Amino acid sequence: MSITNATKNKIHHQYTMDNEPLNSVVTCVYLGITVDSRLRWNQHIGQISAAANRMLGFLRRTLYRCPQHPKEKTYKAIVRPKLEYCSSVWDPHQQKYIDKLEMTQRRADRFVKNIPFRRSKPPVSVSAMVSNLGWESLQFRRLHSRLTMMYMITNGLVGVPQPVPRPRNS
Repeated sequence: MSITNATKNKIHHQYTMDNEPLNSVVTCVYLGITVDSRLRWNQHIGQISAAANRMLGFLRRTLYRCPQHPKEKTYKAIVRPKLEYCSSVWDPHQQKYIDKLEMTQRRADRFVKNIPFRRSKPPVSVSAMVSNLGWESLQFRRLHSRLTMMYMITNGLVGVPQPVPRPRNS
């Protein structure tokens, strides 16, 4: 996979291994993160959002009679890690992807509080529900994760490969 943002005049190179040409791919999964050749995260966000929503649906069907506390613990232990895994790498900046991830947390809030999803009477304010539980937004949690990673990198607490210095032409 060649990573570039160019749409015109791409440099095409045929990679080989043991004199066998390698097939070019547009996306690949590396350590659970779907990377595409233009470093767009729409496919990755779609996949993790779908996986988190499927797991939330399973928990809703399984734990529908449980009280609020075990539901909240289960969400935080099983669903939210799917939405936050390596988020310091792929944190979205486009509002549509931020909203897509936050929607899963709002569904989880309704699940934890046993609030029906459609036609609830009286209408329920989603922001009031989330603030009532004391949950930070996923966007805030991703920001915190990025800042923590930057702190760890700048203080040498995490191994980051250093670039190899090029020899100077004298």
